[in-house]
Amino acid sequence: MVLLLFIKYNLKSFLFLFLLNTLYFFFIINSSFSSNQKDSITFFKKGIAIYKKANCSSCHFWHADGGNSHGGSAASLRSTDLSHKDLLRVIKCGRPGTNMPYFSRFAKKDLDCEYIDSIDKLVLRGARLLNDNEIKILTKFIYDEIKSKPITKKYCLEFFKTKSACNKYNH
Repeated sequence: MVLLLFIKYNLKSFLFLFLLNTLYFFFIINSSFSSNQKDSITFFKKGIAIYKKANCSSCHFWHADGGNSHGGSAASLRSTDLSHKDLLRVIKCGRPGTNMPYFSRFAKKDLDCEYIDSIDKLVLRGARLLNDNEIKILTKFIYDEIKSKPITKKYCLEFFKTKSACNKYNH
């Protein structure tokens, strides 16, 4: 009842405050959305940059679909069944008995990678080792942006930095 009387006698003030609050929330939500988009784009670019730095494309190819390469027959990262945790471990520690190298600078000290120094389970060393943060970004990038996803024009353009290489991709 008191609120209704207040509104009745102070309608202009109430409308002004209502409009001000509405605009405030609109800008907060909009800037938050914009920030998330920028973070997503930055993450995507970092993921591809680390994919290139580690030279994943030499075996898994630029499209991450795997196949026969100089490193043997590389698995498709697009159709892998590995969980996020397993993918992280493979990137960090490599795979014994295959051409999948380890990329962690600290792999030989990491308990997850205890098999690296074992004679019967030789694991190759990656040409460019990554720090823990790069490994986490690469793992999340593969898991979120590549696994179970088709090759997109966005991915192709970011990888090659040229439109002519990506004309056949529509989305």
